[in-house]
Amino acid sequence: MRLLLLALSILVSAPAAHAQQSLRLGTEGAYPPFNVRNEAGQLSGFDIDVMDTLCQRVQASCTWVIKDWDALLPALLGDEIDVVAASLPINAESKRQALLTAPYYRTPAAYATRREGGAGEIRLDAIQGFVFGSVSASVQGTFIEEMARTGGARSRLYGTLEEAGTELAEGRVDALFADKFALDEWLRTHPEGRCCRLVGRDIHEPRVSGEGAAFAVRPDRTALRDQLDQALEAIKADGTYATIARRWFRFDPR
Repeated sequence: MRLLLLALSILVSAPAAHAQQSLRLGTEGAYPPFNVRNEAGQLSGFDIDVMDTLCQRVQASCTWVIKDWDALLPALLGDEIDVVAASLPINAESKRQALLTAPYYRTPAAYATRREGGAGEIRLDAIQGFVFGSVSASVQGTFIEEMARTGGARSRLYGTLEEAGTELAEGRVDALFADKFALDEWLRTHPEGRCCRLVGRDIHEPRVSGEGAAFAVRPDRTALRDQLDQALEAIKADGTYATIARRWFRFDPR
């Protein structure tokens, strides 16, 4: 009888032990080459590939949910999604609201100007009268707002890099300041990007380039955060991360 009861208990508990967790992944779908949605609604990008791989490693069934950028963290905290996977910058605000993974990429900041008539170098001691463009809700956008207050320049922030790029191409801003990888993607692949070029040196200072990007979970999901961190470490160690990175970048994002 005891053996029968033991066998029955194993049969009952086995499915639960191997149950696959389901995760809803939130992204914006408007930030190439990290996350972008095509006309058919399909998502692609570095964020997408890395997160899909982590889902496989933690044996989760994952579904993508597209939200406006400003709605992602509220959706996470409101239990509409389980993970934010959208190049979320690691900063005081994201740390305050959510539980963050280790950085899954870091990129320098860079400037872009027009090829004809644009500055060949940006010197912070000589920006009087300059108009800088950047992406709102980014560390680079915050920096140019500070420059505008202290250095005699003006700042204009846009919802997407494509919008900011159009302003640069049409001469309404003198320079763009943004994540180098996103700028490089725009310059290489967007028709208006032919107007312009990267100038100056890469900037790696945390106040300008940030602490990197992380995936975010709700503050009570410590176990999930730890699972994602362990899986991220594993794909970096076995070469999977490098293979994904080569798909999207000409630079090492680590």
